[in-house]
Order: sequence, then structure tokens, then C-alpha cells
Amino acid sequence: MAYLIVFLAAFGASLALTPLARRLSFRLALLARPGGRRLHQGVIPKLGGLPIFSAFLLGAALAWWLLPPVPPAANPDDARLLRGVLWGSLLMF
Repeated sequence: MAYLIVFLAAFGASLALTPLARRLSFRLALLARPGGRRLHQGVIPKLGGLPIFSAFLLGAALAWWLLPPVPPAANPDDARLLRGVLWGSLLMF
């Protein structure tokens, strides 16, 4: 059940935040306009990664909080590896 909660929370966050990021992108004029090497037909908002990354962080935080701890036989470096994934994804974002 906790896995379903994590999935639905991240999915719902991405659905809810996408229109907000689109409006913010238009308001701040952060847009990719056609022309040059861009082959798209219309104006494309550039803040699409914001809701995806926010939903990822929410899912990771909920998974850390809701899911049971790893069994002792598992890799003891899991927390360190998760921190590495989160920092790496933040840098890429």
C-alpha cells in the first residue's frame, strides 16, 4: 500500500504542477520559439522539467519516510547511494 501512495503522490504532483509550470513559463517568457534549428511549430514552454523534478523529489521523500527500512542483509551503503542519486539529479536539473 505504501508503494501505491508514493506512486500516486508523485503522479498527482506532476499532474498538478505541469499547468502551473506552463503558466509560469509564459509569464516569465521562458519559451522556445520556432526558427533556426528548432523544428517545432509553435511556442514551447521551457519549464517542463520543474514539475517532473518536483514530483521525483516528493516521491523519493515519501519513499524514504513511508517504506520499511532495508533488511540488514542488504547493502549498508544504500542511504549513501540514494543521497548520491539525489545530488546528481539536482545537479542535472
